[in-house]
Amino acid sequence: MPTAKHRTSKPQNSAERRTSSRDGSRDTTPQQFEGLLALVSFRARHLEPWIAGTLAVYTFCASVILSTSEGSAWLIATLAASVCFWGRKFPAKFQWILLLRATLLLAGAMALNFSTQAGGPAGVYFFWPCVIAMFYAFLLAQPWSSLLAAVTAVTFVLALKLVDAPVVWAQALMNGVFLSLSAALAIVFGQTLRAADRNTESSLRDARTLLYNEEGFFTHGASLLRDCRKHGRPFSMVLVSGTDLREITELLGRRAANELFIQLTKVVGAIPGKVIAARIEGAEFALLMPELDSAAAKAVVSQWLGTPAKAQVKINGKLVTVVLEIVCGQIQDNEHELEDLYGALHGELSKLLSPVKVKTQTTKFDLEIPDAPNERRAGAPTVPMELSTSKKMTVH
Repeated sequence: MPTAKHRTSKPQNSAERRTSSRDGSRDTTPQQFEGLLALVSFRARHLEPWIAGTLAVYTFCASVILSTSEGSAWLIATLAASVCFWGRKFPAKFQWILLLRATLLLAGAMALNFSTQAGGPAGVYFFWPCVIAMFYAFLLAQPWSSLLAAVTAVTFVLALKLVDAPVVWAQALMNGVFLSLSAALAIVFGQTLRAADRNTESSLRDARTLLYNEEGFFTHGASLLRDCRKHGRPFSMVLVSGTDLREITELLGRRAANELFIQLTKVVGAIPGKVIAARIEGAEFALLMPELDSAAAKAVVSQWLGTPAKAQVKINGKLVTVVLEIVCGQIQDNEHELEDLYGALHGELSKLLSPVKVKTQTTKFDLEIPDAPNERRAGAPTVPMELSTSKKMTVH
């Protein structure tokens, strides 16, 4: 397992290369903008558990102190606590996951609104629909946040009409106005905050794959590393190389290469948990896996990419497979930083890759191959491999 006990000096052009990568990604294309709408920013995904956690604590306290529901709210508090744990263990990377969790919490709010024991929509648990409508409006894209607010308002009105309990209409009307205004304001402010988040995220993501770029990888990775150190948890990094993807264009054509690359990107980006996936350059991907040691991290990656790790796709009925190279390591002590671990892993990865034949022209497969690799990556191949020496690419 690679380690680096002493801080290594950063290459002189490392900061310049990262700045160039960041600046080049700020010109958000329409396709990238649409893609970002489906994603959840790093900041938002770590704020979401607080919503369900707040609901769980409030419901628990109200049930104990006020004894208003004779125990019927305990299940709803358990639901909120479960959603909170789910959000902490598996932060939402996509908008549909946020919507699913919001829907589960809204079901709990509906149960409380229609419960006569809980006091109906004007009872002490009116806090539920307000929190859900307000805070998810900040996190969800506008169509979904508006829909959630509308459904919340409809269930509130239906509960007022259908619940079999005395209703103080003045209180109910005041609650309804507060619910409507708070949801509307949250949608307006949420749209502005999400736009700012998208601008930030677009500068930290690779324009082609929408995975994080190197800047996003190290920026968010430093935040996750601080959190793991604070709680004494392990922290691992995995590098995945698909160098042989560059040969596919010459052997089977551009379509096969692109489909293999897309398939690999989807699988790497879908690994669950607090994982950060990044495309560093070309066909090299990096994964940060907080709260996992190197053995556990490698097991998770093997579960998603297979053993041996591979990318495969069917072209004209034939299965095309490219075997991938993987190296894994973990932070050893407080002096060991992300740059150190990446440098050690990249050096090990370079040793695993076959010698390459230098070419003056790149292949037709659109990969970002730097003209002048920095010193840290001097041993990494950045040009296509010779077909005669490759043993990792198979066509079935």
